[in-house]
Amino acid sequence: LEQVVQFDGFEVQRLSLAPGSEYLLPANGEYALLMAISQVAVDGVTIEPEQALLLAAERQPLTILASGTQPSVLLLAARKIQKII
Repeated sequence: LEQVVQFDGFEVQRLSLAPGSEYLLPANGEYALLMAISQVAVDGVTIEPEQALLLAAERQPLTILASGTQPSVLLLAARKIQKII
């Protein structure tokens, strides 16, 4: 997980996962935007490149899985990204 950019109002971080690996994104009470750079599965739902999900502030932790045969990359933008990761 690496920080890509930080602005006054929000931050963007990149998550890179090896094929078959997963990451648990904890709930934190903040809205976030998850953008797929390559194929990734979020709680069993496949997200294709250039698709995005708006993550509700009041949500359960989410399992992110590198579901393809290639590494999965996604961007996560949020107001307080440190609390999410």
